[in-house]
Amino acid sequence: MKALVTAISSIAALTLSAPAFALVANGDFETAEAVSGVPTTAGDWGQDLATIVAAENGISPFSGSRMLRFDSTSSTLPGSGLGSDVTQLIDLTPDAAAIAAGATLSAAAFFNRVTGDSNTDTEFNIALRAYHGVLASFADASFSSSPLALSSNALFSDGNPATWETLGTSLDLPVNTTFVALTITARENVLNSTPEFDGHYADNVSASLAAVPEPETYALFLAGLGLVALARRHRS
Repeated sequence: MKALVTAISSIAALTLSAPAFALVANGDFETAEAVSGVPTTAGDWGQDLATIVAAENGISPFSGSRMLRFDSTSSTLPGSGLGSDVTQLIDLTPDAAAIAAGATLSAAAFFNRVTGDSNTDTEFNIALRAYHGVLASFADASFSSSPLALSSNALFSDGNPATWETLGTSLDLPVNTTFVALTITARENVLNSTPEFDGHYADNVSASLAAVPEPETYALFLAGLGLVALARRHRS
């Protein structure tokens, strides 16, 4: 029983990082900053063109007074791609020991858009890409080489401006990961046009790092859940 209690305690304490927002700078977009140009330092939003705005187009921020609006699939001229990618680099060198022991990075964001019409794009994405090297290398690595690992997920939004929808993804980090690119995207999945987006937004982007439990620890945890369920059944 003591081993079982220890296993349950270990699972409960698997989160390695500070609170989720600590890994993502300005994840709630409450601080005004220029969003353009591929980022090469941690904590800055960049890549394609986007703007931090207040409530507009009948959409209010998920929290606070500001949110991110996706503007263009390029940081210069529109019409050069199918997705407006907004990326932040997360420096994981302080967590090297934890990553070497086995760790998973999870990220999530909230998305919303105007109702629009039959030509309004509906798709949002979130992605995590793990890299080995220095942050400044991302400008080249993001376009010319493959990441160590990649995880992504897609959302086909409901077109209800009153409803923010959440989307997340998780990535088991290779042991030599030094930084991760977290990317949120509005995609032109219906009509590739100019102007490109009718009113597509993101807010409250977060990320957290957790240890991957050893198989025997996880097995003990599951056994513990079974014993708890059995005990409750006998009491009822």
